[in-house]
Amino acid sequence: MNHYPNADLLEVNGNGDDEYASKVEIALIKRSMIQLAAKREDESRSYENPLYGYAKQHFALQDKRPLSFICFNVRRAPLRLEKRLCWEKETLQTPLLPLSKEHTRIALQAFRNISGFMGNRTSGKDKFDHSDKLLRNIMPRSDNVKDEIFCQICKQINGNPNQEAKLSGWLLLHICIATFTPSASLYPFLERLLYSNIGSKHVEVSQRATAALNALHNSSGKADRKELPTRLEIESLQQLSSMEILVSLIDGTTVQMAIYSWTTCAELNSMVADHLGIVRKEYFALYETSTQLERLVEADERIVDVVSLWDRLSFGIADKKPQDKDDKVTLLYRTYLFVALDNESDEEIDLYYAQAAHDILASTYVCSLENCIKLAAYQLHCNVSRSADQHLEHILIRDIQLYMPPNMISIANTKSIVLQILRIHESIQNWSIQQVKLAYLSTCEKLQLYGSTFFNLTNTRIRRFPVNLVLAVHSSGLTLVSAENEAIVASFFYEEIVSWGYSLNAFVLVFSIDKADAHDTEYAFRTNMGRAINNLVQAYVHFRLEQESSQ
Repeated sequence: MNHYPNADLLEVNGNGDDEYASKVEIALIKRSMIQLAAKREDESRSYENPLYGYAKQHFALQDKRPLSFICFNVRRAPLRLEKRLCWEKETLQTPLLPLSKEHTRIALQAFRNISGFMGNRTSGKDKFDHSDKLLRNIMPRSDNVKDEIFCQICKQINGNPNQEAKLSGWLLLHICIATFTPSASLYPFLERLLYSNIGSKHVEVSQRATAALNALHNSSGKADRKELPTRLEIESLQQLSSMEILVSLIDGTTVQMAIYSWTTCAELNSMVADHLGIVRKEYFALYETSTQLERLVEADERIVDVVSLWDRLSFGIADKKPQDKDDKVTLLYRTYLFVALDNESDEEIDLYYAQAAHDILASTYVCSLENCIKLAAYQLHCNVSRSADQHLEHILIRDIQLYMPPNMISIANTKSIVLQILRIHESIQNWSIQQVKLAYLSTCEKLQLYGSTFFNLTNTRIRRFPVNLVLAVHSSGLTLVSAENEAIVASFFYEEIVSWGYSLNAFVLVFSIDKADAHDTEYAFRTNMGRAINNLVQAYVHFRLEQESSQ
């Protein structure tokens, strides 16, 4: 049996005599020792610089720049890997990673921005301007360009003789991690680099490495950011602190929450729910609202992106002046699913009641004068303490617009309405506030289309339907309403809906009214709210299935 890996060599050279076998064995041992030494050297260098292993696999070490003179078959000397990993005073001439010609130009410009941010290159711009230009150029690029930027920053931190510049480099690394994530190949090496600097003798380096590592872990696996960081976000990263954001409630009150660069809408939604004591978190959602819009914020959207978009859109493109200071965009936490209440907490009932009162006063639903008066009496009971009973008539006349929809009141009927409200209010004096709120909600639930979320549709296929429609999505199903006269055109219970779907500019509904009929009917409508409609219908269907399974 032959024990030598190179047995064929033994056969060629005189039937494998002992002397030749010994030489082969020595050669193999030497090769193994060289490989082991190289491995130990790599481990040592990786310990000194955790990016070494990545650099050895991915860095470009061949300088492909043309020579300044014509010389055939002559190339520039290979670049030293150790030098490519360490700080350089001079401007980078070739990117660290193999990049295309266009990406090379971007990478070399990025290095100048990095040097300017760190203070190694004099410039008239401040740190924010340098980071803004860097991120603006890099955010839309591919992963290999983003990896190039991470490597450049780490290079300029490593061995930098200026401690202040090094700290600026750590801040810029944190900003980049908070804005875009490294590729899967770079991630473990960058993670190891951050770990290795936690506990550094320089306390601020340790703090910044810890913060950057936290951002790396929390940003991993989340959707890419869509907006550049604001100056406020960068200042919070510089101060190693969270950002504060005000979330409005439907009754006009606010709650202040701490967020980070990686905080998504779903996470903030859960935080607000916990703060308010909400158990059924799926009933409520965050919306961005102004006088001109109300949009459900998608669960995977980062809150800093929403705020950054507001910041960007609040300034005109040409004059850089605020367009309308009064039209402020805010985050609103309000009811998402309007369902019949059953063993809900007091906190959830409070939010449902506040939403219903807001919608009644805004005339969101058709409500008779009789019901409006009854609801106003309930609201008065919740708003005014018993000690103010003797002044109720005066309070109501003065603040009638806070209790009745504007289209229901006039100078002529205010006195009569106030007296009717007071009579009902007197009859419920012994009710608790929670009883009154539940009675308010019970009355609202009987109103046509109560709890609906409305979407504008355009009909171009169904002749018997008007062109302009409003789709009302509610807990029982879907209702089509004419946008012209508010007449109900068609209604579909969830039990009748076979399937639904959406595209960028359409929503499709497939239903079957007669189960014995094998033919389904498909309606398609034009809308840019297809995804929002789809998600809301899906949420209601999921809720109904949950209810059925629990019975």
